[in-house]
Amino acid sequence: MPTPGASTFSEPASDEIALPGRLVCVGTFGAPHGVRGLVKLQSYCIRAGDIVHYNPLYSRRGGQRFELEIVAEKADFLVVGVSGINSREEAGKLTHTRLYALRKLFPELEEDSFYVIDLIGLQACNSDGLQLGRIKSVYNFGAGDLLELRLDDGTEVILPFNRDNAPMVMVEEGQIVIDNLAAYR
Repeated sequence: MPTPGASTFSEPASDEIALPGRLVCVGTFGAPHGVRGLVKLQSYCIRAGDIVHYNPLYSRRGGQRFELEIVAEKADFLVVGVSGINSREEAGKLTHTRLYALRKLFPELEEDSFYVIDLIGLQACNSDGLQLGRIKSVYNFGAGDLLELRLDDGTEVILPFNRDNAPMVMVEEGQIVIDNLAAYR
């Protein structure tokens, strides 16, 4: 049910900056490419080149802001130019830097499709309205999406994300209805 393509993060560490809005990790800089400041980039977007639609991108540490331009698309990575980066040495300092986009820039999805970041943190209740806890994370190991639910008593439960277990998802209201919880405890 969630749309793959971007990972998420939780609470920022004390040395991380606060940026306006929710952020989604959309890529990571790799090694320099050549001597003129180009950088390899691993894009987490479904179509790798879509990453430039989210310019500017941000790092979480140091508050850096990046404007990217795609120079080449390779089989496993992009080669990008980064505004203000003009040498191999400068490009090398970006290696392993994760890039984040503002969630508000993402396109709207079809009904009953969700971005993972929008599910994390939703208040979970059962169909009778009894509060259960919050969605802690969403996983997919290849056989379908799984919700990790942290219950109000501190225990955690993982259950398949499907209509039987989550018949209603109300992102705008910050809620998700969870049924069949007893089968996974």
